[in-house]
Amino acid sequence: KQGWFSWIYEQCGLEPGIKVLETGCGDGRLWVDNIKNVEKLKNIKITVTDISEGMVNDARRNIGNGMFDYGVADCMNLPFDNSFDCVIANHVIFYCEEPGKAFKEIKRVLKPGGKAVFSTYGSHHMQEIAQLVNQFDKRIVLSADVLYEKFGLDNGERLLKKYFNKVCMMIICLLTWQSLLLNIFCHVMAIRIIIFWTDIQILKRL
Repeated sequence: KQGWFSWIYEQCGLEPGIKVLETGCGDGRLWVDNIKNVEKLKNIKITVTDISEGMVNDARRNIGNGMFDYGVADCMNLPFDNSFDCVIANHVIFYCEEPGKAFKEIKRVLKPGGKAVFSTYGSHHMQEIAQLVNQFDKRIVLSADVLYEKFGLDNGERLLKKYFNKVCMMIICLLTWQSLLLNIFCHVMAIRIIIFWTDIQILKRL
């Protein structure tokens, strides 16, 4: 069974010689799970960042590979120019106070023809778990229940259209634990954006 980070890595389509930025890297799990594949790519340049210095330190320690650069950075104010072939924001946009600023910044640091990869939740994500928690204690509210309101399956396309000229959707039926993956391809001028959504609600759309 293929794991989430392995699948996300495949969708990035990384190639030798490109520059990659991950914003909101957390503990570096994306690269830890795919380090053998990364090491096969000659002259690739990968920069992993997070708003938390502690997370960046964890990522540096966990990845343990000299081919990576590390830095503390807010995805709403990235300290880079338009030099990246691929930007990855895996489950991070909905934590931003202003997601629109993050979209603008990610678009700004991409080269013409570059690609960005996002992931997010939907309104039915982990619905059964939320119901079980509610039965245990109604005072407990899982954060995943409200994160999608900032940037999720139901509003993501509308939010993106404010910053990108064209949004084209394609549904991918990749079954995981009580969820499917929705793959949205956004072609914006010379920039191609790929968004992956996670939500059981997709079942109703197939």
